Amino acid sequence: MAEMVKDRRVRKSQESFKEAFGEMILKVPYRKITITALAKIADLNRKTFYSHYDTMEDLLRDIEQGYVDQVQRKLDALDEDDLAGGILAFYEFLNTDDKVTKTLLYGSDYEDFFKRFVNDVMSLSFFEHFCTNEDYRDMLPGYFDAVTGIFLRWRKKSPDEQEKLPELAKKAANIILGGISAVAE
Repeated sequence: MAEMVKDRRVRKSQESFKEAFGEMILKVPYRKITITALAKIADLNRKTFYSHYDTMEDLLRDIEQGYVDQVQRKLDALDEDDLAGGILAFYEFLNTDDKVTKTLLYGSDYEDFFKRFVNDVMSLSFFEHFCTNEDYRDMLPGYFDAVTGIFLRWRKKSPDEQEKLPELAKKAANIILGGISAVAE
């Protein structure tokens, strides 16, 4: 019972720090966020922060892992051979309306966060099992960079120019499964 209470307290403190961080990044550039200010907004103390994280970067990695876990849960609901569905789940996450998530994914202060998130999602076994030939495994990140690039280009279009995400995901899956020759006419 005591372990469960501790776990609940730990989770509550970590969530408080994440929420406070989310509030701060909408108002303050990352490099100006201090642990003291973060703790104050979280209504906790600096010592509590350091009992959970060594650095602000560790907090960011914890947030990023939470995002990866959200995508993983969506992938778990899919047939393992549904690459278009997997890409769609990824695109839907990237297409968030949440201001904090948008800032972390697309804010100039968080480019490394975005790269790490994309790499971690594309390293999930759901995606990696589509490349079974070990001789080509090192090329897989390039394909998934292309998948991400397709989404980022789509995101820059005006809403009336954007095709539906399921169609975009299907095209991206076709590129991976068939290579560039599958889409060239």
